[in-house]
Amino acid sequence: MGPEKNLSDLGFTPDVYSPDYALVNPNLVSFCRERKMELIPWTVNETDEMQNLINMGVDGIISDYPNKFGELK
Repeated sequence: MGPEKNLSDLGFTPDVYSPDYALVNPNLVSFCRERKMELIPWTVNETDEMQNLINMGVDGIISDYPNKFGELK
């Protein structure tokens, strides 16, 4: 199920889209930007994954270990 189907099932465009972080890719970032939705994936617990998502342009990250954000560049 992709984001198009999610929004269709929901019936409206939310302000925030929060998928599992493994589903985030440049196409999803563009999809959200085009619809003016913030993209905040969950649950990201490894710094390399956090950095990758930040580099892709997500608006925020949900993590069990927010202290790890201090390790990012």
